[in-house]
Amino acid sequence: MAVGILGSHFGEASQPRQRPRFEHGADQCGYNILLLTRNRADSKRSIFQGGVNTLRLADGAILMGLSPNPEELQWLTQVGYPFVYIGKRDIPDIEIDWVITDYFSAGMQAARHLLGLRHRRLAYIGEQSSFSTHSSQERWRGCHSAVAEVPNARITMLDQAAVTDTKRLISLLQRENISALICNDASNFREVMQALAQTTLRVPDDVSIVALGDTLGDFATSMNVT
Repeated sequence: MAVGILGSHFGEASQPRQRPRFEHGADQCGYNILLLTRNRADSKRSIFQGGVNTLRLADGAILMGLSPNPEELQWLTQVGYPFVYIGKRDIPDIEIDWVITDYFSAGMQAARHLLGLRHRRLAYIGEQSSFSTHSSQERWRGCHSAVAEVPNARITMLDQAAVTDTKRLISLLQRENISALICNDASNFREVMQALAQTTLRVPDDVSIVALGDTLGDFATSMNVT
């Protein structure tokens, strides 16, 4: 069986010799991968080139990308071509199969980890604009649910801007007696770590940090990051 993959960033890896994870995963399951790359004559990536469904070369497709073409997805649905979209996408008038990360469980596990270390005053940090996204809402909901299970525990949602100023950060932690921070993503983690580096606070002696995102290569630090 062949599986087609259409994405926005494949082929742009910084280490082209390293075997992609999706290739390894397909190999483990006994699948082949059909990778559709951008047509140099056309800057816009398209499933249907010249009116022909290029995905027909594969038995099914895994689609990804932030801005799918609704008309193309409608067409695929009408002809009965099997596909699944990575990421929740709402397409008017049609229902499609999609898969997303279990952000709720991730947030719950992060908060439970800190609560297990006897932290009782937590702060959840993210950019104000990101709080409206599905992933951030689910992460926050998971953290909040875990905290609600523990008597006398409390978690506060904070805008990243409130903690990147060193004076405001120290004042906030002392006033609220916060001993642990949960960063919404790697970007928030980087900003908070840079702010903490300008203070006398030590990680994890004075404050613990959990990053809900892959921080490898995103911020240079000598410590192991949870």
